[in-house]
Amino acid sequence: MLILLACHPLAKAAETDAAPSATLRVTLANSLRNPLSQNLVDFKNSVEEDSSGALRIEIFDNAQLYSETQGRAAVSSGEIDIAVVPLGDYAADIPAAGLFQQPFLFDLKPLVLAATKREHPIRATIEQEILKKAGVRVLLWQPYGGTVLLSNGGPVTNPSAMTGRNVTAIDSGMANFIANCGGKPRLVSAPETYKVLENKAADSSMTGILSLKERELWRVTNTVTKLRYSEILFVIVINEKSWQRLSEDQKELITDAAERVEQSIWRWYFLLDADTYALAQEKGLKIQELTPDDISDWRICSSVIMESFMTDAGEVGEQLMNAYGKLRADPCCNR
Repeated sequence: MLILLACHPLAKAAETDAAPSATLRVTLANSLRNPLSQNLVDFKNSVEEDSSGALRIEIFDNAQLYSETQGRAAVSSGEIDIAVVPLGDYAADIPAAGLFQQPFLFDLKPLVLAATKREHPIRATIEQEILKKAGVRVLLWQPYGGTVLLSNGGPVTNPSAMTGRNVTAIDSGMANFIANCGGKPRLVSAPETYKVLENKAADSSMTGILSLKERELWRVTNTVTKLRYSEILFVIVINEKSWQRLSEDQKELITDAAERVEQSIWRWYFLLDADTYALAQEKGLKIQELTPDDISDWRICSSVIMESFMTDAGEVGEQLMNAYGKLRADPCCNR
């Protein structure tokens, strides 16, 4: 719901040619003190400064209004204007959004960088599907790190090591991967992961590497297996009705701010990724790489996931895979 500083959402424009003042409300599961949330603070500051205060961004962090799993429905219904949503959360209803969950498609960072650039056919197609089916417009994308398996009692380098393990997963794609490769998935939100591991309700966690530091999971695990079967991504989305109530100048201002912040996020992300692995070493965690044989075994047990994706995504899935094939052949991304 887009809120005017005066009354109803943009219902009463000022009697001048100026666009009405407005406040956009944002729900965020994390704390604003978290480094991963800094992009929202930068976005807020940029929008408010560029609009001379006519547009305000009000952020409700720490799941004050909605949990991470509730944010998607809240922004689609218009109960909140903007939400930070894991891209994978859309996959169940919008198969195209599950492309980045497909095992070992995006195992190289140059591929992820290229596919998530604004106007790239992969990103553009996914955004169109989300707008059409969820009623929200993507403002910017945020990386959350390559997939790792955090564990106790040794690394999880192949499906044999996964067999019988209770493993937390932060989205349905991960849970599907775990189940197909011999583990017992437990779907929990990212903020709940620490408690589940601490209480030994699970002995391993499949998550993004950044959660090791963000969620302090180094305290409850002792091994990092660099699975890197996918890149975990978040999207910051705005309700389409809220968007359409804005003036063209306001839309342009928000778009420009989002683009600047997104560029900054990706530059900063690589430093944060390296810093997180350094922290793991500092805390005494073992960091385990995969061998080519390990990767081959993981590919075999998870191959059914790609088959299901192509069936569910239909023609849009074919478009995405065609764009992916061209990207994989590009010099930027074929090493």
